Parts: sequence; structure tokens; C-alpha cells
Amino acid sequence: MAEVQHATLDRSGLTAGLIAAVSWGMTGTFVHLVTTASPGMITVCRLVVSALVLSAVAMLRRNEARRPAAPWLAVAAMAAYYVFATEAFTRAPVVEVTLLVGSSPLIAVCFERFMGRPVSRVRLVGVVMAVVGLAGFVIPGSRYSFTSIIGDVLALAAATVSAIYVTRLRAAASAGNAPDGIAVAARATIMGAIASLVLLAIRGVDSLSKVSTHDWWVLVLLGAFSTAIPTVAYSEASRRLPTTVTTSLTLLTPLFAALFAGFLLGEWPIAARLPGGVLAFAGICIVVLRQ
Repeated sequence: MAEVQHATLDRSGLTAGLIAAVSWGMTGTFVHLVTTASPGMITVCRLVVSALVLSAVAMLRRNEARRPAAPWLAVAAMAAYYVFATEAFTRAPVVEVTLLVGSSPLIAVCFERFMGRPVSRVRLVGVVMAVVGLAGFVIPGSRYSFTSIIGDVLALAAATVSAIYVTRLRAAASAGNAPDGIAVAARATIMGAIASLVLLAIRGVDSLSKVSTHDWWVLVLLGAFSTAIPTVAYSEASRRLPTTVTTSLTLLTPLFAALFAGFLLGEWPIAARLPGGVLAFAGICIVVLRQ
């Protein structure tokens, strides 16, 4: 109960979670705006830019009080999240991928229950409502192909490692070993950049000259605005809030993603999907606001 009460009082944690949701909401739109780079190149550029930004910030803060080292399982999980999610966005519609990635609260609840931590029935009902709403949003009007199915599978993989990330960071915070959010984010993006470079080398390195100037700027924005900023914000939310609250806040990301994709890409969701979106939003409210 003490943990839940802390979450309702920690406005900084809630604000950080909302910042992460808004910033991640632009990810799919940025990816779809890039037309001259391959999926592997997009992943590499995204993570390299983020790693450079976060490493520079970490160096400027090196004289501050040291915090415990980042849990490496959490770092590896966040690195894998960015590789899986970016690859998913290159294969399936923006809102669909974002909604599937948003299923991480249900996975996180399963982790919490497996580790013997109490999860109130009301919050559990809220998470189930949210996930059912996500399904109601994704299924109507969907046209599946082999490529889009692979994208959906990668999105679910991203949701799983996201749940592992937030669970491990919350466990460290509860034990009094909360790591620095910027250090966690920097290490995660560096690890992800190395992994994505290896994958790109296996696939075959692209010619950088083929990437347009417009796309280079989009990739920079993708790395800074939709990777570096939300990773730091999500790390802060993860150590300040209960796991179910943090992961449920990310369910707001699909709503922002739908707006961004609609205005900038013309990918507006069909009317049949709206009831599912309303149900998902109601589930979020229950999880976040329930004391």
C-alpha cells in the first residue's frame, strides 16, 4: 500500500511518464517520414544519435553525486526494446505497432505476480480493460501480410523487454539502489547502437550517400526527441512509480501516435477502432488513479 500511495503523490514521476509517452508517440511518424534509408540504417542512426546526446549530458554531470550502477539486465532490456520497436515500425502501421508495444502493462503485472508482489484487483482489471481496448483498436480494418505480422511480433517482443526494464528498475529503486536515469539511458542506447551495427553489418552496410538531407534531419530528431528524451523520462518514472503505473502511462503513447500519424502522415484510424481506444483510455485511468 505504501508503494501505491507514493505513486499517487509523486507528480514528478507522473510528469516524466507523460513526457515519455508524448515523445515516443512521434517515433513511428519519424520512421515513416524516412524514405531513403533501410530499416537497419534507421535503427543504427536512431541509437547512435541518442547515445551521443546522452553521453554528452552524462559527461557534463560527472561531478554530481554518484548513484549506484545501472542494472545491466535493465540496460540490455531497454537496448533490445529500441532495436525491436524500430524494426517493427518499418514493417507495420504506426498506430498498430504502438498499441502492441503498449501491451507491456499486462506483461508487467504477470512479472509482478510471479515475483510475489501484490497487485490490487482493481488495477489488474484496469490493465485487462486497457489491453482488451488495444485489441479492439488494432483488429478492425487491419490487413495482414507476412511483413506486417513480423512487425507485430517484433512489437510484442518490444513490449516484453520494456516490462522487464521497468520491473528491474523499480526493484532497484525499492531496494534503495535507484540508478541515475541518464546513466541508464546512455548505456542502453550505446549497447543498442552496437547491436544494431552488428545486425547492419550482417545484412550489408548501406551507402550513406543514398540518404537524403531531409532524412538525415529526421533521423537526428528521431534519436534526440523520440529516443534520448523519453528514455531518460521513462527511467525516472520507473524508479519513482509502481511498475503497473509506469507501464500503463505508456498506453497513452498510442493516442499521441494516432494524432501525430493522422496530422503528418494522413494515417487516421477508422471509426470502428474508436470504441477500443476509449476502453483502453478508461483502463489507463483506473490503473493510474486508483489509490
